[in-house]
Amino acid sequence: MTHTNKIAMPSSQAGDHTMVVTQTDLLSMNSWKRVDFFPGLPKVSRQEVQLFRSLEWLFPTFAEPGEMLAAMSKALRNCLQSDVQLTLDYFQLLAVSALPSCIAEPTFLAVLSFRPYQPKGFWEIELGFAHKAVEMLLGANSESIEIRALTELEEGVLQFLALQVLRAMFVNAETGKIHVRLDNIFSNSKSIMSLMASETQMVLMSLSVSINGYTGYFRFFIPATVLAKLQPHADAPVRAYRMQQNLIRAKSRLALPELFLRAEIGYAEIPVAEFGELHPGAVVLLDKLNLRPDKREEGRAELKIGTGFLGHLGCRLSFDGRGYKAEVEKIVLGMLSESLEQNLSGGDERKGEAMDINQLSAAPLLSDVPLRLVVELARIPVTLEEVIEMKVGHVIDLGRLATDPLNLVINGKTVGQGELVEFEGQLGIRLIAVEGS
Repeated sequence: MTHTNKIAMPSSQAGDHTMVVTQTDLLSMNSWKRVDFFPGLPKVSRQEVQLFRSLEWLFPTFAEPGEMLAAMSKALRNCLQSDVQLTLDYFQLLAVSALPSCIAEPTFLAVLSFRPYQPKGFWEIELGFAHKAVEMLLGANSESIEIRALTELEEGVLQFLALQVLRAMFVNAETGKIHVRLDNIFSNSKSIMSLMASETQMVLMSLSVSINGYTGYFRFFIPATVLAKLQPHADAPVRAYRMQQNLIRAKSRLALPELFLRAEIGYAEIPVAEFGELHPGAVVLLDKLNLRPDKREEGRAELKIGTGFLGHLGCRLSFDGRGYKAEVEKIVLGMLSESLEQNLSGGDERKGEAMDINQLSAAPLLSDVPLRLVVELARIPVTLEEVIEMKVGHVIDLGRLATDPLNLVINGKTVGQGELVEFEGQLGIRLIAVEGS
């Protein structure tokens, strides 16, 4: 028998009728040609991504572009005695053959060498900004902007300015095993193409530069072959140092997200079918203990960061007769928590909806799937910055009284409260309240 799905569409004013759409029509209407929704997307190659990552090794003393821009702005400000604003616009991978069409004529091109490597790059200073800067250096400051080739004298003045900016960009660059210097000055792209004969691709770094109401641009063209050679070995000490510096500079961003430190007593795995039978008064035996307070001797606790993916704190647990405190003994960051390996991603139950035949057929299979019911002693809000700054010996007040009920949690969601009990020599949790019961 052929089955046809039908969808009733709203009747039109032109005629009271119902449109019938077959399953075949639906398939053609809901095609998976996703690219049709985003025409003209630029294509990015793996090589392009790798080259852009290498740019950070070209500037060994800067961990972020903002630091380099600040150094360049300071050099320009000192030379021109005026406020200068620099912003990074974009990066782009270009074919060398396309250079003549993307460089304005006339222009100011400073040839850059990247020793000890042979390929050369260049720095284009937009002509309007070049004239503005030269006027300011010579003590003039007219409102009009000239767009003409620079004279030899003007080129010499601008070359002085370019040297000061390069010195700020590549300060102590020798420590990064690369020395950048200004070699020559050209006024058109034809002159510079002969230097690029052995290159096929360049990385373009474009900056906007503003001064006294005028905005121009700086564009740096860096040979792809030079960037490809700058990547340090995976185990190089400079990589570990750069990672550490990036972490320090990222503290302001890390302070924003809020997490929780969770002190778990233990957990029990129960089948889905039995979860619905939980009710106040029921006792669940714990399969594993993560926290062991002891009246005679201080116990141990593991405080998990967030869901546990970010790591955990190994702590010594103490009880002062009223509440619990945890002293940090070990800090483990960046490890997956064992307690999350087999968790199911639970969704909210749909109330008031009847099961269809597919749900009923799957029910026997789901009934044996275990849920991990976690017993939490405490949950303390913290930030990532606070976690990173923790040291061994740091004491955390868990803010939990001995008489407070414990939270029962599945997949990070609290589903009830309970109290610890001993059941035939085993530790259990007696339910006081259950969500939805």
